[in-house]
Order: sequence, then C-alpha cells, then structure tokens
Amino acid sequence: MARQRLTSGRWVILAFLFLLLLLQTVPVYTDWLWFNEVGYQEIFLRVLTLRGWLVLGVGFAVFLFMWANLRVAVRSSPPDVLWELEDQLGLPGRAVLEPLIRRLLIPVLGVIGLISGIQASSRWEALLLFLNARGFQAADPLFGRDIGFYVFKLPFYNLLYGWGMFLVVVTLLLSLLVYVLQRSLVMTPNGLRLAGRARAHLLVLAALLLGLKSVAFYLDRFGLLFSSRGIVYGATYTDINASLPVLTGLSVLALLVGLACLWQIRVKGWRVVASGLAALAVAWVGGLAVYPSIVQRFSVAPNELVAEGPFITHNIRMTRDAYGLGKIEQRPFPAEENLRSQDLDRNRPTVDNIRLWDHRPLLTTFGQLQEIRTYYKFLDVDNDRYWVDGKYRQVMLSPRELSYRHLPSQIWINSHL
Repeated sequence: MARQRLTSGRWVILAFLFLLLLLQTVPVYTDWLWFNEVGYQEIFLRVLTLRGWLVLGVGFAVFLFMWANLRVAVRSSPPDVLWELEDQLGLPGRAVLEPLIRRLLIPVLGVIGLISGIQASSRWEALLLFLNARGFQAADPLFGRDIGFYVFKLPFYNLLYGWGMFLVVVTLLLSLLVYVLQRSLVMTPNGLRLAGRARAHLLVLAALLLGLKSVAFYLDRFGLLFSSRGIVYGATYTDINASLPVLTGLSVLALLVGLACLWQIRVKGWRVVASGLAALAVAWVGGLAVYPSIVQRFSVAPNELVAEGPFITHNIRMTRDAYGLGKIEQRPFPAEENLRSQDLDRNRPTVDNIRLWDHRPLLTTFGQLQEIRTYYKFLDVDNDRYWVDGKYRQVMLSPRELSYRHLPSQIWINSHL
C-alpha cells in the first residue's frame, strides 16, 4: 500500500512538471512567432538560450544546496529517548518516517529547483546589464562611484541577495520540518529538546542568513541615493547623517551576530545568540525608524534650507548633467513684432503642424461617437504624423480596444472566444 501511494505521488509530480512546462511553452512559442515576423530571430534565440542556462544553472544550484542541507538533516540521528514519545503522541515511528523522507527528498527538491530556475530566468535583463556594464565617466557626489554601478551592477547585486535570502530561509524551514519529523526537535515535559547535530546545523544556517543580511545592509547604503524621504529625490541630510552610519553599523553588527552563531556551536545554551539577535533587532528598529525621525524633526525641520542646501545643489547639478543641459549654448534671440503674410508662407509646414485640438475632450468625443458597444474603450489619444493629401501632417488618433471587464455577460465564451 505504501509503495502504491509513493508511485501515485511520483505520477502526480510528473504531471505537475509537465503542466508547468506546457504553461511556459505557450508564451515562448507566441514570442517566437512575433520575433520571426519582425526578423529578429537571432535576438530571440540568444535571449532564449540565456534563459535556458539560467533555468538549469540556478535550478541545479538551488537543488544542490537544499539537497546537501536536508541530507545532513535526514542523516542526523537523534537520541533514542526522543523517539519514545511517539507512542504517547500517536505519531509514526522512525521505520515509517525515515524511508518516506528519503524517497520524497529528491522529487520535492527537484520541483523547487525547477520553479526557482524558471523564476530566475524571468530576470535575464538584470544579468545581461551586469555582464555588459559600462561606465558613464561620471561619479555620484557622495560615494564617488561611477553612475554605471547604480544602473548596471547594483540591481543585480540586490537580485542576488534576494535569491540567496529566499534559498537560505526555505532551506532553514525545511530543515526544521525534517528535524521535527525525526524527533531531533521536540517539545518534552522538561522543555524543548534539540539534538546536538541539529543544533549545529541550524546555527550554521542562521549564521549564513545573518551574513546575507549584513551584505543587504551594506547595499542599502547605496540605495540611499534613491531615497524619496526629503525635499528632493535622492539622498538628503537625514539619509547621510542618520541612516548611512546606522546602516554601516548594522552591517557590522549582523556579521558579528553571525559569527556568534558559529561560536555558539561549541558553547552550550543560546544566551550569546539570543543577546546578539536582540541587540540587532533594537538597533535595526531604533536606528532606521526612530533615530532618523528625531534627526529630521529637531535638526532639519528648524532650518531645512540650510541643512538640505548642499543636497539640493547636488540634485540640480546631477539633473542638468543627466539631461545634458550643461551643453546648451545660449544665444540672444531678438523678438520682432513685424510678422507678415510672406513669413507665414515661408514657414507653412510649421504652421500646418500646430496642434489645435486638446486630447482630453477629444478622448471623450471618441468615447461618445465610436465606442458603440460597452466592451469597446478608448484609453488615450496619441500624437502621430501621416502623409495626408501629399503633406506630412500631425494627427491625433486613438485605437479602440476590447475591455473584458465591461462585457455585458461574464461567461466563458465571451471571455475567451
């Protein structure tokens, strides 16, 4: 009976994988038809190849990391006294659980790895930007890094952190589940009991988690340049004088707490780790929520113009550089009020392209005259240029689109056919 259930479970997993592959094949084939139509098959194949390698690479890395950790969890033998509680709790014994966990380990992790690879492949643009990073030959005024770092590299670093954090958290939760099922972690009348190997393994994963958080705090320092807290978009007085030093300290503190987790493996109890986590939580909340608010309220608000002056200057200068306004050559243009009909004739193409209509009432007019059915909608009005009667004229046009939300009857035939 158990073998039949296991076989049925494998067929369910295979059916799920087939359905997942089918759902990915349909949009890929649709994109292939479109790229083939416009003559960019080579571009499509390059992107598809990159996404395929991401699926395989990230999926295999996720599978290997989780398999290694859960194999350690499965092979950790808990004290036999913990298994004596199974009769009292009505739980299945070791003879049932261990073979079941071992058989389900690879299929379940395979599905998780495949899903992770597919999710990673959807972020292929970030990887290509990172691999083809170029400098802007201009540095930010606060950290002195080239602008290309923020455009090409920082998004990829943040993406790597997100993937790593997700992987470690899921592995930690699955390891906890295995330890609970194998009685390495169990609640006894005398309190929580945790086997020695399980304790060491969980502390290593916790240290890795805190190490990743330390990296996140360090990357958040550069994210201050995208802050919207102050009077201008970008880093302001509070960000630089309050949040920046706190983030630096939190990065170091998180790393120290991670090292404390490794040190705690050789020392009984949880006092060092618990104290470190409590200190990190207090510094995190107080340093990034309370302290910046105090600085903003008592240091910036009373004399905001003086405090934010240098940062407003940075914002104006960098905005001018971004739009190339510093390269504009100013020339005096004397205005003359002696316009004649001959001047209009000489500039007839410009005069004929003066926009006379307003797109806002025109959109309303289109809706009243041309929607015809409730499921037809005009979303906006665009400006374009067409040859009309041999002249290149500016026109305003709007496509009539289908709106599924406005169908008079929400039945399957109307929604799909």
